[in-house]
Formats: sequence, C-alpha cells, structure tokens
Amino acid sequence: MTVINAERVELCRDDNAFFRLNRHENPMLEDETNRFIQFDVPLVYHQEVTMCLVVLGSRPHLADIYTLTAILFVVLAMSLPLFMMYCWLNR
Repeated sequence: MTVINAERVELCRDDNAFFRLNRHENPMLEDETNRFIQFDVPLVYHQEVTMCLVVLGSRPHLADIYTLTAILFVVLAMSLPLFMMYCWLNR
C-alpha cells in the first residue's frame, strides 16, 4: 500500500465541511503553500459529498539542494587529502 503525507481530509456537502481531520497545525508548513497538492473527489456512493484531500508534495526544494551541495563539498574536501596521502605513500 502506498503511503502519502496527508495533511488534511475534509468531507463537504454544498461547500460546507461536515467532517474535517487535520494532521497537525504546523505554521512553518502553512507558509509554503506551493508544497501542498489538493484533490477534490466526489464519493462513489454519495455523489453530493465531495472529499477534499490535501497532501504534502514531494517536489525538491532549494534548501535540499544547498544541503546536498554542502555535504558533497565536505566529502570532496575530506577525500582529497586522503587521496594525496595514498599517492604519496605509494611512490
């Protein structure tokens, strides 16, 4: 079964939510609205009821790219002296 990061589930009838389930209230996530994907799906057996599902998207973010770049730089900076020491010892 596939796991999704559901942030909010609502059941609506005539644009009035009669059931609402929030995962958590995180103000840091609410500021980044582009991370969320919203689906509005009518229920199969109750066509007048709509399920609104808000999930956290899995798009790469700029902060992740900066973190990976910093880790790569540290690994390269630590590997270079090891490689130079290996070459010096084998000559």
